[in-house]
Amino acid sequence: MLFRSRAIVLDGTTADDPNAGYLDAVAGHLPHQIERPDFRGVSDAILEIGRELASRIEEGRVDGPTILLMVHGLQRFRVLRRSEDDFGFSTDEGPPTPDKVFGEILREGPEHGVHVVLWADTVATFERCVDRQGMRAIDQKAMFQVGATDSSTLIDSPAASTLGPNRGLLYNEERGTIEKFRPWGLPSEAYLVAAGRALAGR
Repeated sequence: MLFRSRAIVLDGTTADDPNAGYLDAVAGHLPHQIERPDFRGVSDAILEIGRELASRIEEGRVDGPTILLMVHGLQRFRVLRRSEDDFGFSTDEGPPTPDKVFGEILREGPEHGVHVVLWADTVATFERCVDRQGMRAIDQKAMFQVGATDSSTLIDSPAASTLGPNRGLLYNEERGTIEKFRPWGLPSEAYLVAAGRALAGR
């Protein structure tokens, strides 16, 4: 079952970031099918996932190969920002756009084997790309200290506003639970090599 999975990684890491290239290194050690479109290919990648999801919904398929969409640095992908009509300024219908398809993936994907892992720099960025229904569809939310308003926006609680340094919070939407944790460092190259070999041997 492991090799039936597919991953699409949208890496918004900037060139001057100390961790630039790290996701490429991780992908290089894993035996999975991992696609890493550049910025020009993001729209096509999202629309292709949307077509696959639409096909699964139409056929009632819930057991297809797992598709994982990972978006690192949501703020860097303007094509995923909600268009004006999502805010009530227009009612014109048109062809699918990446932002609308992204919202559909968040809401309907998990039931049909299409899952999303995303990271955004701020809650404002998150809100520009994900509507309230989409936020509810994201079952697990991890965050560090933010303001009380931002915390309440994400988890209906100001709990993340009192975390302090070197603490994180994991919220489970389905169960309504909050768990604190200590941030961790990125795995070393040696760990990635060992993990890749272990996965390939399954």
